[in-house]
Amino acid sequence: MRRRPTAITAAEVAHVAVAVAEAPDDPSIYGVVADSVCSLGATACAVYLADRERRELLRVAATGLPHSWDAATERVRFDSDFPAARAARTGILQMDERAAFPRWLGASEGAYGIRSVVGHQLVARGRLVGALAWSVPIVPAFTGGDLAAIRSIAAIFATAIDNACTRTQLQQLRDEWTSVVTHELRQPLTVIATHTDLLRRLPLEAKVLSRLEHMRTSARNLGRMIEDLSRSSTLDTAHLVLDVRTLDLGAFLRGILERGGADRDGCEVRASIPPFLPDVRGDPGRLEQILGNLLSNAAKYGSRDAAIQLEAQVSDFEVRISVRNRGPGIDPDELPRVFDRFMRGRRATVGISGLGLGLFVAKGLAEAQGGRLEVESTPGETTTFSLVLPTVAEAQELPRLVAES
Repeated sequence: MRRRPTAITAAEVAHVAVAVAEAPDDPSIYGVVADSVCSLGATACAVYLADRERRELLRVAATGLPHSWDAATERVRFDSDFPAARAARTGILQMDERAAFPRWLGASEGAYGIRSVVGHQLVARGRLVGALAWSVPIVPAFTGGDLAAIRSIAAIFATAIDNACTRTQLQQLRDEWTSVVTHELRQPLTVIATHTDLLRRLPLEAKVLSRLEHMRTSARNLGRMIEDLSRSSTLDTAHLVLDVRTLDLGAFLRGILERGGADRDGCEVRASIPPFLPDVRGDPGRLEQILGNLLSNAAKYGSRDAAIQLEAQVSDFEVRISVRNRGPGIDPDELPRVFDRFMRGRRATVGISGLGLGLFVAKGLAEAQGGRLEVESTPGETTTFSLVLPTVAEAQELPRLVAES
């Protein structure tokens, strides 16, 4: 019977730690864990999360599982004799004697060359978060020094999985909260906006009409915040629906300017749109949301006495639509975070309402359509946000280039 040629080295432990640390805090970490175990010599690996209420283990990732295990071990009870369940109860388990465990070890030896099965519980912050089970074609799978290394690796896995689970739970709570808040705010806001519009039609004094206009503007701003909250939740829950079509970009941009007038929130908009622009693929409603957000931000944070510049330029197989304003700008240390959720710069928090979601939503909408948002800013001078979209020719060329490569 063969042993593992060499013990698990400190370099292998470090390699696993780096792979896990570089993985995102989301469910993709489960696959990273399974692959990392296989890099240590395992022929198959299954990763389980603990469902303490049902007292079950739920398989969330697997690599190379025997067919007989696959169907039977998607969910296993804590009191099962399956290696992951036994390890969840006892800490660590190594099964080298197939006579003692014929169901899981002996039946798989011929077809898959499995000679040993190892299981290890995953514990973080003093509670069970899951367990691992993996197979090795040698007996014994690991010796004393290896088992100590495995304990260290399991602790790394447990922390990463616990972080991913916590992040998922927080996202679910945030989305539920957002849904409730936006729903509850819309109804009273509709009542306020409707009655304000009705009052504005009455023959009232100029002073009263001015206050009603202020109420109307405030209600509109609050409505934008509610929509930003709703859209930010939609981006994360993968419920975004796009109506993608081929667009005459020049006509599309001129239409936005016509609908918005020559000014945006009291600021003049000067456009430089070439007579001929290539077509792009996108959802016209979502693209108008993006550009509307950029124009509104330019008016909100720019100087009132300086016009907003809207430009469109073609470069290779891309079109760059830029919105530029003059004003206080964005501090250099804030630029990398300008598209983050709830990000509001120091210069933007004085006397200006908002939640810091507009650019986050705009970036998500752009990326969902194959584009991107970029920003450049010189404090005290100009700030430029650019929506970059691939042209139709580029969108059609990419699949062919990928196939040829």
